[in-house]
Amino acid sequence: MEGGCTCRQLRYRLRPQFLAGTTNADRVVIVEFDTAAQARAFYHSAAYQAARQKWLPAAEFCMTLVEGPPAS
Repeated sequence: MEGGCTCRQLRYRLRPQFLAGTTNADRVVIVEFDTAAQARAFYHSAAYQAARQKWLPAAEFCMTLVEGPPAS
């Protein structure tokens, strides 16, 4: 990955079940980065921004950064 950071896809689910709230989402992807800084670097990378321009006109998209507890 650009910038030397690594990530891994934790979950990809078609037709997710939301227990509270509403959304029109028909799929959810969860990706884990080692740090929030790496996630931000990925989002702002030239490679991701180029790929984003290809699907942006055809998709509704929401990206949320959630920081978890420090690794033990």
